Amino acid sequence: MLTIIADAMLTATRQEKWPAPDHWKAGRPARGEGHHDREAAYWRRRLQRDSELW
Repeated sequence: MLTIIADAMLTATRQEKWPAPDHWKAGRPARGEGHHDREAAYWRRRLQRDSELW
């Protein structure tokens, strides 16, 4: 219980922003053009299947 209060007080009195972990800071992984083409083709096929165009 005391550690929770101590951590809250340390966080409240911190002058700079909270240091987030590195895996939170990093954006989405870089993906190539091929990935986007495959994803677009997947959604196109799914739309055609759902609308019975194929």
